[in-house]
Amino acid sequence: MNADWSIRGYRWVLNALSPFLLLVTALGGCSAPVSSTASGHFAMYHSPGTPNTDWESGSVISEGIDRHLKTVLVSDILDSPTNNEESAEVYPTLQRIGRQEGFTVKVVEASPSVWIRDDFLTLSNGILLAPSQNPHVPEALKDLTAYSDPPGHVYVTGQGRVGRHHEVAAYESYARENGLVIRQSRVYLEGGNVLVVPKADGTKGVLIGMSSLLVSTFLLSLEGAFPPGVSFPYKLQATKLIIAKELGVNPRQVVYLDQLEFHLDMFLTPGENGQVFIEDPDYSNATINALIRSPGLSRLQRDALKEKLYAAPSLSTLRAELKPTINELRDAGYQVIGIPGEYNPNPVEDTDFMNGLVATGRNGERYDIVGQSPTTPLNGAFRMVMARYGITVFFVPDAQGLIYERGSIHCVTNEQIEP
Repeated sequence: MNADWSIRGYRWVLNALSPFLLLVTALGGCSAPVSSTASGHFAMYHSPGTPNTDWESGSVISEGIDRHLKTVLVSDILDSPTNNEESAEVYPTLQRIGRQEGFTVKVVEASPSVWIRDDFLTLSNGILLAPSQNPHVPEALKDLTAYSDPPGHVYVTGQGRVGRHHEVAAYESYARENGLVIRQSRVYLEGGNVLVVPKADGTKGVLIGMSSLLVSTFLLSLEGAFPPGVSFPYKLQATKLIIAKELGVNPRQVVYLDQLEFHLDMFLTPGENGQVFIEDPDYSNATINALIRSPGLSRLQRDALKEKLYAAPSLSTLRAELKPTINELRDAGYQVIGIPGEYNPNPVEDTDFMNGLVATGRNGERYDIVGQSPTTPLNGAFRMVMARYGITVFFVPDAQGLIYERGSIHCVTNEQIEP
């Protein structure tokens, strides 16, 4: 079996699954409109789960750079100077950029975590699709940890923060009025491990980290969703069909990728149609070496740059780990563009230009919002690189606290786009 099954094959597999799975995948969320409170802060609301098929008209929204942002959601933790001293400038900086580029920043009340990206995928009908909160999730995560990567592939097992911390339940417990609609998925997809990147012809393409496919397969298996005795490859293919249905796309639109980092958004950035930017450690080292040779830098700046060089063994390992992802993207028809987006994290990890928010502004300006590096020359170098692709970079200061916790601007935002 392969991913290019026809609709007949799609129905055949679904019919082969248990009646329980067929029932729950047919259920939808409520269709209440999206609205905000008078204060401009969002409240969260979740329907009691009555059957409804309205959600099926929705498809996961694009993250390509040609989109126009309407609303950027952030956690109220990011808005709180008391709870978020180390990243206090992130929220006001996003507001300033929003005023310039034409989007509004809204605060989601009662957020259990600053990492709001992973809690939801936004569908075109306004519904927020949350990862499954099934009680089998912890056991599925254990199965993922025990799974051995096939030779030549690399997947990260440390998934499942949203499920482990019951974050979606925390949102729902505080929801008392009409607002954004949350629907729990039957599979486990954290938002940072799903990137919606248009293909070269402008059609929607979805990139998903392999860890999400695996944990979703283990979860459905624990639920008894598959016929007894079927092979693991069968389960993977059936899970791919379920994932596509949840996202409102054709299975052929989805590409599953090896992931050398926690989530795809930590080393990939969407570009224009058919383009995917990927961290290039060789480019990063070359950028540093060029900066060190340039005049005008202090000794202190040169020493700081040298610390961010990848050592030869690390460089070799990263090349090998990135190769499967690059090949998978190219096989799917994407143009893969290496950029100096990450640097040696030792002795301190404080620079990450990959985890950004891309879009097009009201005046047609294409931009990328990323965390600012405390190593100032790297900011200028990254701005020059992205300018070659017609992209303006907005740097958000005070992001080191987020980067230290292994996230940045993309991880702490979730957005709605203009139709």
